[in-house]
Amino acid sequence: MKRFLLVLGFLLPFQASALEFRNLSLLYTDAPFLPAEAAGISLLTSVDAIEGNPDGTFRPSRSINRAEFLKIVLLSHPKIRMSSSDAGRCFPDVKKDDWFSPYVCLAKKRDMVAGYPDGTFKPERTVNYAEALKILSELYEYVAYSGDDEEWYAGYVRAAKFHKTTLPIALTFDQPLTRGQMARLAAAFRAEHEGELEKYRLSEKNFDAVIAMEIAEKVSEEEAEDAEEPEAEEPQEEEVPTVTVYPFPARSHHLLLGASHLIASGMVRPRSESVTIENVTVKLREESKTIKSLTFVD
Repeated sequence: MKRFLLVLGFLLPFQASALEFRNLSLLYTDAPFLPAEAAGISLLTSVDAIEGNPDGTFRPSRSINRAEFLKIVLLSHPKIRMSSSDAGRCFPDVKKDDWFSPYVCLAKKRDMVAGYPDGTFKPERTVNYAEALKILSELYEYVAYSGDDEEWYAGYVRAAKFHKTTLPIALTFDQPLTRGQMARLAAAFRAEHEGELEKYRLSEKNFDAVIAMEIAEKVSEEEAEDAEEPEAEEPQEEEVPTVTVYPFPARSHHLLLGASHLIASGMVRPRSESVTIENVTVKLREESKTIKSLTFVD
């Protein structure tokens, strides 16, 4: 009987993408989320822009305030580096020792925010869609101009639509954003910046489809490289065994005699880089006398 293949932590080492398109939203204790929100949450998690609440939840339906939003979008940008020296009293209602002070003051320095007519920032106020588009457009240096007869945010809306980073849902511009909507929006801006917007939009629908796209791209690259390499007159290399690539996460299969299937998969993503995994335990719900062996692939 052939061996059954059990893959744990299969992260596709041949991935060529600059961003990681994997369902990391399952790390949060209140998952699963809506597929589109899971994509945004996963991307922001992979770039260390979010890590959830102290209780392990993400709470995508909860509103997000201006201070929280600035922190997340600044951390999501690949070239922004935060420093404690950025903190200061840049607004009357922002103190130097406030946790959000470095983010607010850096955003003000970069002309991403200017405050309200009374001079305050109001960090606890919820951020609406128009404000979010302005902040992200300024962060990613979109060219945006609004006419004198237009709303102040019209130019930012046009710029985001040009870059195809607006939310693909019906939402008024004065509507407060939820954390899930924020994740989708911030992730789209980052993905577009990396030239990966098409993959990100696909991940909003199906993570497996993105993996299939990456496999196809890698195969095409390898075929192109092989075509460019001159053939050796008498190759002496040993024959390379054929490797079957299974999709991640695994789809359920019936265990059939004489067949080899990927029967389970999982992703281990420690919150600390210093963690070393030495043992993995697999528990079968019922005794199985037909399985000769299990193969673990990292």
